[in-house]
Amino acid sequence: MWRTTILLLILTSSSCTAWPAELPPLHPPPLSSSWWPPSHSYDEGNETIVELREVFLWTPAAQDAAGGVQVIQDSITAAVAEMNEAFTMSGIPAHMTVVYQGVTEEYTEHSYEVDLMRFVGVFDKHLPWVHWLVRRHRAQHATLIVSHDNACGISYVMLEESKQFQKYSFAIVSHMCLDGAYSFAHEYGHAAGLVHDDLTTGGNSNNEGVHSYGKGHLWNGNADRSIMAYDPGGSVRHPIFSTPLVQINGQPAGVAENADAARAFIQTLATVAKFNQTSLRNMIIIASTIGGTLVLAFAVIVVKKVRPKKRSPPIQLQREPKPPLPAEVRVVIEFEGDEEAQVQKT
Repeated sequence: MWRTTILLLILTSSSCTAWPAELPPLHPPPLSSSWWPPSHSYDEGNETIVELREVFLWTPAAQDAAGGVQVIQDSITAAVAEMNEAFTMSGIPAHMTVVYQGVTEEYTEHSYEVDLMRFVGVFDKHLPWVHWLVRRHRAQHATLIVSHDNACGISYVMLEESKQFQKYSFAIVSHMCLDGAYSFAHEYGHAAGLVHDDLTTGGNSNNEGVHSYGKGHLWNGNADRSIMAYDPGGSVRHPIFSTPLVQINGQPAGVAENADAARAFIQTLATVAKFNQTSLRNMIIIASTIGGTLVLAFAVIVVKKVRPKKRSPPIQLQREPKPPLPAEVRVVIEFEGDEEAQVQKT
């Protein structure tokens, strides 16, 4: 027997002097925690590697500016390879794979901030299907590639460790910064609760992420920098999240008490890995326009096999037998006089 339930719900380093900087991240509203199913992982030797799944989308303008679909796809491949290189260099037990990539048909770009809010916005009339797509592929994060050339990217930053941040786990990255500038890894770091370096933030505690030491780092007289650090001018960005455990060009790439983004990433990795792990494989979207407003209805069909319930045998009621009626009733009616009438009723 099958039961159907329908739920209707309204190591290569590069100098980034050729690229503009990423924009400061946006802050989401206060979040609350809630339980989500465990994340996926696989074993590599004696260490458990967490699988991070990514969705890449790009605008038609970005596709034209980049020079075609193949150029965009090659840049995506390079960006993910750079991210995995950074994981390895930083000692972060994670590995990223692309689970979906495609163009956003007929979407017109605006500013970085507007594009990010539309990309993040649930039921936004411009990109109403993005959240469904991310949940459908159980991706922890999604990136929209645009054609903007005034900055390299923007995203929200996780300020408190919470699974509810999944609704803000999105980033905008320029096509020209996707490959070589480590901007994708930079924006992903914000989603893991990492922030910029002290030189950029001014050491202000209000600019901290989940952990006070989850920051970028500059060393060798600001000639070298980690992924989360801004360029003060002519520095080389290395594919590493700041960590004092690794030396590059003769100096540690981090400071334990102040710039250890790799440790901070590892500590929030379990939470990030649980983003969007509720599968919506059987979701149906119904879209309609009412009074010029796009209205979406989501129907989730859950089909599962159930065992029929065992039924107890029917109860046999014991009734007392009715007494038999007499075969005949003899009624004698006496009249005055000598006559006698007999009436028989069966």
